[in-house]
Amino acid sequence: MIQKKAIMKTIIKLGTDSDDLPEDWECPVCGSTKESFEKE
Repeated sequence: MIQKKAIMKTIIKLGTDSDDLPEDWECPVCGSTKESFEKE
């Protein structure tokens, strides 16, 4: 059950701007930080 709660906390809405993510955000799939991604 703890794992399910952790997964639910990592879900973000489609279209969320990276500037709106917390500074310590990490991709739940690959573990990359938000600085690893490029804006379109």
